[in-house]
Amino acid sequence: MKTPRALALEILDGINSQNTYPDILLDRVFKRESHLTQLDRAFITELVYGVLRWQGRIDWIIGQFSKFKPKRIKPSLLNILRIGAYQLLFLTKVPDSAAVNESVKLAKLSQSSQTVSFVNGVLRAIARGKDNIVFPHAEMDSKHYISVFYSHPQWMVKKWLHEIGKDETISLCEANNQIPPLTIRTNTIKITRDDLLRNLSKNISSVFATKFSPDGLFLNHISLPVTEMEAYKNGWFLVQDEASQLIAYILNPEPGERILDACAGLGGKTTHLAQLIGDMGEIWAWDNNTLKLSILKQTTQRLGIHAVKVKIRDILVSFKESEEETYHRILIDAPCTGLGTIRRNPDIKWKKGPKDCIRLQNLQVRILKNLAPLLKKNGIMVYATCTMAKEENEEVIESFLRDFPNFVLEDILPILGNTYKDLISPSGFFKTYPHRHNMDGFFAARLRKLS
Repeated sequence: MKTPRALALEILDGINSQNTYPDILLDRVFKRESHLTQLDRAFITELVYGVLRWQGRIDWIIGQFSKFKPKRIKPSLLNILRIGAYQLLFLTKVPDSAAVNESVKLAKLSQSSQTVSFVNGVLRAIARGKDNIVFPHAEMDSKHYISVFYSHPQWMVKKWLHEIGKDETISLCEANNQIPPLTIRTNTIKITRDDLLRNLSKNISSVFATKFSPDGLFLNHISLPVTEMEAYKNGWFLVQDEASQLIAYILNPEPGERILDACAGLGGKTTHLAQLIGDMGEIWAWDNNTLKLSILKQTTQRLGIHAVKVKIRDILVSFKESEEETYHRILIDAPCTGLGTIRRNPDIKWKKGPKDCIRLQNLQVRILKNLAPLLKKNGIMVYATCTMAKEENEEVIESFLRDFPNFVLEDILPILGNTYKDLISPSGFFKTYPHRHNMDGFFAARLRKLS
């Protein structure tokens, strides 16, 4: 039977070898290891996400106390060192001796005796010297310092320093390293937000309304998994970040319309659109992922939504002429780098590079251009991403509008109202940041097709 630390190592190794997401691997391991207690699960989750959040700083420190730089250490061995170092540096309730000894035990399961001694030596050295670690100079080499100390890749730090300045870059990196709030969206087809708040407050000590989304609630100190809550089973809510909740309001659908959610995914925004039209209309949810659409169907059933129709569709292929000008509104929640969701997905920091922004920009422009003919004249198209990268946001819209003069950019502020002015840029784009708004980093542009 594997220990919690061994399971955390399995998950971290899997993220590297399988190129998959930590939450998927955690869920898989928890289902397989049904004997795990809630404390075990919490500890495994803490180790996995803690290592991923602080990998940059941890690797710098390992490099300070090892004769080998992290890049020269085999991935699984490096993960053993990271798990041990994370406990030594960040988990004050774990004794240093336990952090070292349990990591040595982990190494003994798969490594040579010489390597086990190496693990023991490095971690003991970190335990002795952790209060005297030397970082890059904060003023003379600020890019390198921010990258190491706040655990973000240098290309990302360089980009943000150029776009938002030093102080905001530090604030953004700090926010990215925080555990994000658990935010839910009320299913107003079944219950009001006030009634849901009262219901959840009976068993949860801290439930309060979101600042911007009229449907959102923050939940703190929950004692059981969300999916086991009675209110969840009743279809009264689903988990969705506050920024994501506002995208449907930007599209601003009306009852009776024919609407397309072209990159529907798991259907968070799809089902919200159905709420906003009172489940009266026709919403087509397209995606090329069969599993995601299957989950979307289950979600609509749980929420009691009937207006959504799902279809497996590749949005990059040409459409029939008969499909042109058939939708009143189109939502494009485009594939992106996801840099705005680093709080929730810290592995993104180590998986994405600057070339991904350009690669995805080309894809995003293609998607916009391919879907544009499907929109009716005077119809509305909203382009949204969960990244702050200009290459994937403003530059995509600029490129599209150059080639499609029959579309115009609409200011989002009049749509949402003055309450939301902090979320709207001078150009009329919707832009959120974790450090400014305590929500994921999102972007949206609202486009109208001229009649």
